[in-house]
Amino acid sequence: MRAESHENGFYGQPDHIQAHRITMAALEMTELLMRELHPDMPEPEPAGAAAMAEIGLPDDEITTWVDTTAFSGQKFEALAAHARQGENIFFLKMGKERFGELMGMETFVRVQDPTGAAAPENDLFAGLR
Repeated sequence: MRAESHENGFYGQPDHIQAHRITMAALEMTELLMRELHPDMPEPEPAGAAAMAEIGLPDDEITTWVDTTAFSGQKFEALAAHARQGENIFFLKMGKERFGELMGMETFVRVQDPTGAAAPENDLFAGLR
């Protein structure tokens, strides 16, 4: 199993690419604010290497695995709302049940981690509560 490659939205899906851009811009703005508050902080490591040529990431690079099986119906319906985007047709042809079986796990990668929470995790809010 492979995770979604964040820079290209897995398969070039425009909404996913834009979500990545917005998230990275927010992180950059947060980092700038933190630098103003704490100018003696060391420079952070780069967020990632150049965009990967292949889709997804190796499992050992994934930090968070969230079981979303209980929400697979809603995920399917949300995808169906974007059916005019041709790349979604493949997933919609599976039908809700099969889609839920195959797409019931969401994977994420921590780009920055101010929490120190252990990984891998199954909670996107681990270390923040």
